[in-house]
Amino acid sequence: MSSIGVDLHTNSFMICCLDANESGSFEIYRLSEADVGDGLVLESTGKDAFEI
Repeated sequence: MSSIGVDLHTNSFMICCLDANESGSFEIYRLSEADVGDGLVLESTGKDAFEI
């Protein structure tokens, strides 16, 4: 099973991926570098489950 994590900041967000072999990678996306036509959609509700 693969895992994906997203860390949100005021000026950027980081996406971390861990595959089934525990090989990981991450990318940082800065909002100031986004094109005018780019969009970012996030959803969060009070019923979100958190895995610890």
